[in-house]
Amino acid sequence: MFRLNRMVWTLPVVAALGGCIDSTGPQVAVDLSQSDFTRPTEGPAIVRYTVHNGGDSYAYFSGCASPIPVVLERDNNGTWEDAGEYNTSCPTSGQQLALEPGASHADSISVADAGQFRMNVWFGSSISSPYAYAIRSATFQVH
Repeated sequence: MFRLNRMVWTLPVVAALGGCIDSTGPQVAVDLSQSDFTRPTEGPAIVRYTVHNGGDSYAYFSGCASPIPVVLERDNNGTWEDAGEYNTSCPTSGQQLALEPGASHADSISVADAGQFRMNVWFGSSISSPYAYAIRSATFQVH
């Protein structure tokens, strides 16, 4: 009876940790160089970020201006909205990047307006579907 009770208690714990322990495929993360950016007197703030693939297989990206498609969003009173002209992704295949397991890619995006922002980075587990998943960066401020 004790063994059965212990098994019933441990199954939810194992199930909850299963995604963390046995995860396979690309595991993409976005790290910002800082959380606050200041625009110079003339021109936009340059937001530097690094995309990491911590998974055990390649992550595939397909973009236009950058090999990694980024959608910039702005917080508008608690609602996240596309920042429009700052969207650097596009529907056609431009440059392509296959990020191997353990590799990183550094890039930047220009932000001309002040506010609170975040980035969505799109990727896939095959070159034929580079927009299958999205991961968000932490929020950041532009002053």
